[in-house]
Amino acid sequence: MSIDPVNMGGTFSQTASQGVEVKVPKQKSPEERAISGVSVEIFSSEERSKEIWGQTHKYYFEPRVKADKSMGGLDREISSFIEELTKKAPWLDQQWDFTLEDGAIRVIGEDLSTEQKAWLENQLSEDRVIVDLVTRLKEAAVTYFQDEPGRLTNPCISSTGFNEVIKYKDVEKQLNGVIRFRELLDGVAFGNRGGMPERSLTSEKGRPRVPAMDFFAQYLTPYSISSRV
Repeated sequence: MSIDPVNMGGTFSQTASQGVEVKVPKQKSPEERAISGVSVEIFSSEERSKEIWGQTHKYYFEPRVKADKSMGGLDREISSFIEELTKKAPWLDQQWDFTLEDGAIRVIGEDLSTEQKAWLENQLSEDRVIVDLVTRLKEAAVTYFQDEPGRLTNPCISSTGFNEVIKYKDVEKQLNGVIRFRELLDGVAFGNRGGMPERSLTSEKGRPRVPAMDFFAQYLTPYSISSRV
């Protein structure tokens, strides 16, 4: 039986080959289905798609790309920095790391004296490339993890897993003075976009490398976790 739509607006008729006319009622609009006194919020599929894509780009793709590029730059800059400075200070081969606390570089190292830490902090702080890169890394992590009003709770935006939404607050405060950037370089995997070097899937210590954002998550305590089955 072939169906020939005659009128696609309002109530329309469909004429079958036998000449039988079938009346199909038009589906009611959201406004027509609304209950008296209850407001109706209408999103078109196009508007919703744009909103989801815009937030996905802002909170997911941009921070991850920013972190990857900053990691590549920091890897090169720190290697060059240590190579040059070791000529002046052979003791730099000792175990040490550095963090960003209240916007300033702070050196961490139990084997270093107070004077050595102060000198090394000054050398790192004078390298504006290093300061800029670690600042960008922290900013990317804050954008990626910080829950805020108006942010969608789509799992692909605010989750570390497809079926789990993990929300964090006070991310900048939580990351203040705790990120160990040399440890970050040792433990994080990043690609070769924009000329960044390839990193092996395991570090020199044999530990599996992880994406930068997953590594940052180890420093954070969530305030809400919800699973979607």
